[in-house]
Parts: sequence; structure tokens; C-alpha cells
Amino acid sequence: MKEEKLIQKPKKYKLPLIERLAYWRPVFKWFFWLGLTAMIVGSTIYLNYDNLWYYISLLPLFVFFFLSIKSFIQMKEEKLIQKPIKEYKLPLIERLAYWRPVFKWFFWLGLTAMIVGPTIYLNYDNLWYYISLLPLFIFFFLSVKSFIQFVCYKIKYNSIINEEAENDSAYENYMGPPGSGKSFCAKEIAYAKAKYSWEELQFEYWLIAAKLKDPNYKPSEEEQEIIESYEFNSKSPYIPCLATTIPCYSKLYRRKSHELQIEHLKQEKRLPYRICMFADEIGTFCNFSVQNGVMSNKSNSTDMDDFARFIRHMLEGRLIGTEQDANNIAIFMRRIASDNKRFDRKQWVLKPKFLFWLYMKLKRRFIRRMKMRDAQIFAKPMALLKRYIFACGFFKFTYKSCGNLVTQSKTETIVVQMQKEKSTCFYFPRASEIVYDTRAFRKAYKPLDKPIDLKGFTAMKLTREQAKKFLKSSNLITKDKSKGKSQAHESESEVMAF
Repeated sequence: MKEEKLIQKPKKYKLPLIERLAYWRPVFKWFFWLGLTAMIVGSTIYLNYDNLWYYISLLPLFVFFFLSIKSFIQMKEEKLIQKPIKEYKLPLIERLAYWRPVFKWFFWLGLTAMIVGPTIYLNYDNLWYYISLLPLFIFFFLSVKSFIQFVCYKIKYNSIINEEAENDSAYENYMGPPGSGKSFCAKEIAYAKAKYSWEELQFEYWLIAAKLKDPNYKPSEEEQEIIESYEFNSKSPYIPCLATTIPCYSKLYRRKSHELQIEHLKQEKRLPYRICMFADEIGTFCNFSVQNGVMSNKSNSTDMDDFARFIRHMLEGRLIGTEQDANNIAIFMRRIASDNKRFDRKQWVLKPKFLFWLYMKLKRRFIRRMKMRDAQIFAKPMALLKRYIFACGFFKFTYKSCGNLVTQSKTETIVVQMQKEKSTCFYFPRASEIVYDTRAFRKAYKPLDKPIDLKGFTAMKLTREQAKKFLKSSNLITKDKSKGKSQAHESESEVMAF
């Protein structure tokens, strides 16, 4: 009886046929063009050796043959530089929404040409035909108007992005009330700066890549900084050269941003070379407190001050911070900021008015009916329609620049400086490459884990107890010197007596 094998030898399999063909493609390509060139050139030269034009006609064949030789030689060549990060296009529905004015103009141009041309040719002497074509001309000129506006907004957007990305300013503050667009603009500008920094970092690495093949070559400190940053960003599964305090997602790279922590600003954790940072609500994030009327961080450390001042020297980095109240931004950071922008409001320009009107009509109709069958049939189409409509057009953000002249910790100085400046605008497409959660701090709501507790009014007039709550004198807290305890200015018994 044969002895049973304790360990079975693993069976080896070949790669799938399609993958083997793809791997050896340069070889097959070379053999194909070699044989084709030999068959055609040989017979052509034998029959037409004295005709110059036959040799000229063979030039494309020789070009493809030498290209096949080049790919065959490069098949086993070692790659000098790592594979670049793959880039993707925006979703189709957002691209259609973005280019909607162009499609609209082409549609009305073609329709006008098809209808007006034959009409004028057949009825050139009939005035009523020209009058009947007026609505068509109106829609055509409206499409031309939206097309021109789209081109203007796109030019302004490209100009803003290029100017801000290449700007050497290391630190900026964006201020404004909730919903004014400061965070949206900050993440757009930070993302543009990050893309530009990543492009510059790749080029700087490419310049020294050939030297790194020499095993005896020792890179300098600056080159070592470039190498470490490039290798980190290449291997990291996140957006290159971008760190944020709230999660941001890039549709171009299909990646999320790195997390910016307070330890990075305090120089307790290292950041890579050419990093771009977006700190939302920077006053709270940096954990500042007022000590003897001066703003400082609670650790009483000057490391954050030094980092803000020398961020360009240390990392060639960029930082953009947002804050609702300018007083929450530390004075030492406001002083060194290249600009302190105060955002007022945002507008939706190039809004698809007809589609938006149709969407609102359908939405209200479904709400009135509130039927399950409607939800099962029309929920997905309505969601796609909403996504398309709200991706059309551009955001227009209005802001005033306070410059870097805000050197006092009082709000009055900021207001006076802001009133002297003229309003300026940012234009960004609603179909953006970089997105973030506009309610990123929703889980900061303290009673989030409690049941909803909200009561209604029982009468059209406030009771005596309810009215007393709106008086300042009822909410004052005084300290009883005799007992050393705090008590309300109006005792509970006095309030209940009413």
C-alpha cells in the first residue's frame, strides 16, 4: 500500500489568456509590423524600385514599425518614477449640468437654423411667417445670453483658481456668518493650492529622479525633503498635499483628504513638504482663550505662533482658516495673514429657472398626494432631477477684503476697515470637484442622544411666567455676600406669585 502524502504539492496555474496576451502585447505587435513591413516593402521595392512616390507612401508603415520596436525595447525597462495617481472625470450628470448652457445654445441654434431657413426660402414674402417665428428667436437669443454668461463665469473662475493657486501667500482668513460661503470658498481655494503644490512637487522630484539611480549619490537636505514628501503622497491613499479639519472628498482623485490635527499646528507632529491646509472654524479648532485681554492658546505655548509666521519657510506650506467671529482668531494669526476676507452672501447664477419651477411643482404635488406608489416609481427620477438642477450654474460669493491691517483685538477695528473696502466676488461652479459635508459638526449637538422634547403653545397670549423670561432683570445673577452663594435677582417664589 502506497504511503499517503502528508503535504500535497500545490498545483500551479497560468495567468488567464487575456492577461497573458496583454502582457506580451509589445512582442506580438513587433512581430506583426515586422512581417507586414517585410511583405509590403519587399514586393513594392521589387516592382517599383524606380518610383519615388512609392517610397514616400511607405513612410507611415515605417513609423509604425519603429514604434513597435520602441515598445518592445521598453517592455522590460525599469520604471524610473512611480506610477502617478489616477485621475477621474466628474459624474456624467454633473458634467451635463455644468455644460448645460453650451448644449442649450447648440440646441436652439440647430432648431432655429432648421426652421428659419426653409421658412424664409418658401415664404420670404409673407410677413406673418416672420411674426410667427418671433418666439423661436426669443428663445435663441436667451440661449445666446446664457452661453455668453457661462463663458464669462468660466473665465472668471479659471482666473480665480490660477491666481489663488499660484499665489505665494502662506496664510489667509475667511470670515462671515453661517451660510455666507466662507467654508465653500476656503475648501475650493485650498484644493486648488493643493493641486498646484502636487504638480510642483512631482516636477521637483522628476528633476532629481535621474540622480537617484546612482547608488553613491547623496541627496541634499532640500532634495531629501522633496523625496520624503513625494513618496509619502504617492503611497498615501488620500488627496495629495491636502490636509483639512473636516472630511473633504475629491471626485477627481476619488479620495478623501488627510486629517489636520491641532498637534500639527503646535509642531508636535510632522507635516510633509508643500502641504496645503484648510482649518474650518480655526478659532475653536486652535482652542484659544483670553488671558489678561490677550488671545493665546491654552497650552501657553508660542509654537503655534512660530508655525503661523514661518509656515512658508518650514514647509513651503499654505493655510486657510475660516471663522464666524473674527475675534476668535488669535491676533498673532490675524496680523500675519496676507488677507482677511469678510463674506457677506452667496447667490446662484445661471439658475435653470424653468427646470427649477418644474421640479418645485412636481415636489409639491408628490407631497400633497403622499402615496407609496408615487415614491416607488418617481423617487429615483426626482432624486436625479434634483441632483442635475442643483449642479447647474455657478455660485457667486460676495466678500470684502480687510487686508492684513487688522492689528487690534477689537471688533470695531475690523468693521471700520471692512466698510472702507469695495465688495469683490468669487465664482465657483456648483458641480465642484471637491465636496464636503455642509453639516460636518452635526454630532457636536449635546442632546443628540436624547429624545425630541418640544412643546407647543396652548394659547395666543404668553402667560405671566413665559413673559417674565424675556426680561433682562429676570435673568440677572447676583451674589449674596452674606451667604456667599449665587441667587437669581428675582426669586422663584416671586416669579411664581405672578
